[in-house]
Amino acid sequence: MLEKLRGPIKPLADFIARYFTWLHPNYISIIGFLLVFVPAYFFIQGKPLLAGLGLILHFFDFLDGAVARYTGKTSIFGEVLDASFDRIADGLIIFSIAHGGFVSWDISFFVLIGFYMVSYVRARTGEAAAKEIKLNVGFAQRGERIIALILASVFYFDKIPFFGMHINTLQIVFVILGLLTWQTAIHRLVVAYRKLNEL
Repeated sequence: MLEKLRGPIKPLADFIARYFTWLHPNYISIIGFLLVFVPAYFFIQGKPLLAGLGLILHFFDFLDGAVARYTGKTSIFGEVLDASFDRIADGLIIFSIAHGGFVSWDISFFVLIGFYMVSYVRARTGEAAAKEIKLNVGFAQRGERIIALILASVFYFDKIPFFGMHINTLQIVFVILGLLTWQTAIHRLVVAYRKLNEL
């Protein structure tokens, strides 16, 4: 969904990137990854508002690509490094939310595998097709997932009545993200099947 906004957002990203050209893109990837420990800490401490605000810091990680393009320092290793840190960050965020008691471990596991499947199908398809295919499809790409978690944390509500039970906003978002990530992964598999057979 946010993929459609890449065009309008690109000039803004490039403008911001100009102020970080003194940093190598790989260092930005590392810093962006380290910043995820801020929201993780607050989730574990049971403080969703501070965790949600901390998640906003993680958007610093999205600057590495813009800086790499602006400075001409794009590299295959940089892409691998960024993708690897992203997967660890996803796992850490989900683990910290479950550890903080906001969501059960079984739902967290379902969501975690969904997160990884979305990225894996895209990466494996690109590898199989020598990067000729880019699967930027689906409703639950990484940007959307982070925004959803930010909103559910900053505007956190506990004990929402639901069929005789009480749930919180993070539980609601986790269920939605779990379903959407698996839908996105399946959607990408279908598109990959069609496009790989066209090569």
